[in-house]
Amino acid sequence: MQTRPANQLHFERRHEEQELQRLLQAAEQEAQVVVLHGPPGAGKNYLAERLAERAGWLTVRVSDTRSSRLVLATLAQAILRDSDPECAEALRRMLLAPNTLEEDTVKVAVALARLTQPLLLLFDHAHTAPAELAPLLAFLTQMPCEGPRLFLLLSRQSATQAPLTRALRGRAAGRLTELELRPLTQASVQRALEAYFPSDRARRPYSDAAWLVQRSEGNPLHLLSLLGQTGHGAPAAFSQTPPPQTHFPQIMRDTYSLDIDQWPPTLLEAMQRLSAIYGHFDRHLAQAALGEPLANSVDTLLLAALEQHILEEAQEEGGLLLPDLTPLPSPADDETRYTFASEGLRVALASRSPQLVRQDVRRRLVPVLAPDAPGLAAYYAQRGGLTEEAERLQRVYRAQRQARLLPDTRQVDPLPSPAVPEPRRVPAPQLGPVTCQGYLVSFDEQSWLNIWSVGRYGHPQTLRLHLKLPEVTAREVELRLVWRLDVFSSGEELGPARTPFPLRVALCGANTAHVLTRTATPDYLEDGVHHVVHPSASLGQWTEHRLTFPASREAQILELSVRALDVALTLGALSWQRQELLPEVTRPNQVTSGGVPQRLILHSETSLVRPPR
Repeated sequence: MQTRPANQLHFERRHEEQELQRLLQAAEQEAQVVVLHGPPGAGKNYLAERLAERAGWLTVRVSDTRSSRLVLATLAQAILRDSDPECAEALRRMLLAPNTLEEDTVKVAVALARLTQPLLLLFDHAHTAPAELAPLLAFLTQMPCEGPRLFLLLSRQSATQAPLTRALRGRAAGRLTELELRPLTQASVQRALEAYFPSDRARRPYSDAAWLVQRSEGNPLHLLSLLGQTGHGAPAAFSQTPPPQTHFPQIMRDTYSLDIDQWPPTLLEAMQRLSAIYGHFDRHLAQAALGEPLANSVDTLLLAALEQHILEEAQEEGGLLLPDLTPLPSPADDETRYTFASEGLRVALASRSPQLVRQDVRRRLVPVLAPDAPGLAAYYAQRGGLTEEAERLQRVYRAQRQARLLPDTRQVDPLPSPAVPEPRRVPAPQLGPVTCQGYLVSFDEQSWLNIWSVGRYGHPQTLRLHLKLPEVTAREVELRLVWRLDVFSSGEELGPARTPFPLRVALCGANTAHVLTRTATPDYLEDGVHHVVHPSASLGQWTEHRLTFPASREAQILELSVRALDVALTLGALSWQRQELLPEVTRPNQVTSGGVPQRLILHSETSLVRPPR
């Protein structure tokens, strides 16, 4: 058994740590308010404690932010010992015999202001704090102080979503910074693994990191749980072939349950029933899942779930424009579609739902889905105990798929392409990540393009990336690409209506597309386009493809597409008639989120989560 090294596993967050360090310096001139937000398990407390330790400031933690009284009492008790005699006596009287809220606020503010030590004030669970705290915190931050002050609010929601932080944005304008704790990067995890197991030369850190990040949503708590599941704290057990299924860790379910327990009973019942739906759903499907009498309140329930960020609206089609990763125009959907804000939340809800309820929901979904999605309907029917109906729907689904296949003229199945050397690393500013269609897309610090799925269990969505190509004079043009595939799952068990693939390459408007995948299948038609299948992709290695396209005098646009349930791929080199494209795509200007430059590429990879049976 491998010995666990003495040093603690640490994942770098260079951008966040640099930004917090900058804010500490700014706090020496004027009190700063920082909203550090991210999902459960993202490491907000870890980063805050690391900041406090490195800064050496006096740290005060306010764990209960339910009311102004509780906050004042916590602050008074925490600074009592460090206050001067006059303030200490005033704080003791306040704790034993409180006066009006305004009077006690002034006492605490004065005591805080007289402390000469640099002071870091941590406020937990800011997303559940009421807006009534905003005047109190605004007053504390505006009081002239003897020493530096930094107010750090830890939240699961952005500043515009939570009542307290939304109210503070107007009261602390110019001194409030929003810092999103985004998912871990593949590079950060790779560096952590290499530092943690420096003597393990048998491992493949790039593939291991890709596997871990993709299945954990880049969530540190989830990722550490995956490492612990191997039995010895290291991912060596899947360094060659990852296990086919990873259950959602109980510690993550417990984390989500802290929020779920706060919901009203009717909303909780509705969300538990909707959690049995895989992937996107519309209002009609939600009504079927809810059943009577909840279906009568479907609009009210969906609106409440959107307001509480349990659900979010989803687009049916979408894409990004390279090099800037800006959204492509998307057609207006006929009807709004919904999905859970995270797959972890959906799984936590489904695990709390009784088996009989899940069975009932599955049976209700079958007749609604059967006309347009017989494959998925067959899956629900099988899981719902409707065996005969499942077999009938499977026959319909197989017939539909067979009708799309073209005659197979290949005599032998091609062998997987041989591995090629790693593409050259071209230093470039990191760009992204940008979320689109259930994927995260980013350019890393060596100009490689990274694409990761966010792992919602359901029919895979199609991500389209468009890149304007340089003009050439030849009749035929060669496209050369070097890429690697580290994670791929098509979700065939769900009966996808459209053929999944890790990577598709085509010219916009052309009648031919090239599908790079792992499985030898006949070519097929989709939307009138002839899809040529190249079954030569291998997991965990760099592979080269050379494709030939007809040239045109008009401007041409290259379309790269991904459609997979689980995927992690890297495009390391891309050239059009020997003109390099990838080193030219990154720009010094950065994609921003909420007005904050994103100088660090961050991925939102996901877990391979399977619902409870």
